[in-house]
Parts: sequence; C-alpha cells; structure tokens
Amino acid sequence: MKDKLILGNLNFDGVVNVFDMTMMRKALIYGWNDTIAYRMADMTGDGYVNVADLVYMHRWLLGAIK
Repeated sequence: MKDKLILGNLNFDGVVNVFDMTMMRKALIYGWNDTIAYRMADMTGDGYVNVADLVYMHRWLLGAIK
C-alpha cells in the first residue's frame, strides 16, 4: 500500500478509476472486508458508505464534479 491515502482509491494503486468504482459496487453488495478501503470509499464524507458515494464517484470520474 502507498504511504499516501487518496479518497476513492479503494485498491491503493495511487489513482481513482473505474477499478475503484467496481470495487465499491462489489463491496456495497457483498460487504466490506477492509476498514481502510471503507473509509476511503466515503466520498460524501457523511461517515457511511452507500449508493450516494457510488454516484458521487461515478460523477467525479465523468468530470461532472471537480
């Protein structure tokens, strides 16, 4: 794992991309097994990871959110 944690970087490869979004989708369905990834998935900052975070990540990846 990299020294610097990046919000949305769920696979810890240093970039936020479609692979992170796929991980979030799977975790929302099957559950989380990594507490650090769970914290990095809270894109809205409300303390919970849910569909709102997935939508936020999707919009960010599309460039609708800066």
